[in-house]
Amino acid sequence: MAGMARTSEEEGLMPQFAHPAPWADVVWTLVIFLLFALAVRRWVLPQVFAALDARRKAIADEQEKLKRRAEAAARLKARYARKLAQAEREAEALLARAEDEARRLREARLAEARARIAQMKREAEEELHAEALRVQRALRKEAARLAVDAAEKLLQESIDEAKARLLTEKALQAIEALSQSSSANE
Repeated sequence: MAGMARTSEEEGLMPQFAHPAPWADVVWTLVIFLLFALAVRRWVLPQVFAALDARRKAIADEQEKLKRRAEAAARLKARYARKLAQAEREAEALLARAEDEARRLREARLAEARARIAQMKREAEEELHAEALRVQRALRKEAARLAVDAAEKLLQESIDEAKARLLTEKALQAIEALSQSSSANE
């Protein structure tokens, strides 16, 4: 064996490349690779492409769904913005009506108070006038009584004429004083 063939170690080559026909290994590697590629293309790639297509479709569906949701959200936002604007207008109208109602009520109460004050003033004036009439009647009665008393005194004392005039004048002055004091009180 020593004389037969030299080993790859003896030639200085690496053992993995020490094959009598290296091209045969390359051909067989290519054949195996082609068979593997054919098997992958036939059975694996359709499944991968189907999975990728399904994923692409799912993503597209999800994007479409998100787009529809965004549009729906935009419509809702617009609707709520309109409702908010309408609610603000209604609130302003309600506030204006409330202010008008308050102003009308205030004016009605003010008119009612003025009417009540005018009525009370009329009643007070009527009472004052009635009291003035009552005082005048009382004064007249008192004046008549004083005149009667003066006449009685004149008759009872049978005084002279000068004294009678003096008493009559005093009675008339008393009546005038009573009359003036009642006028001043009015």
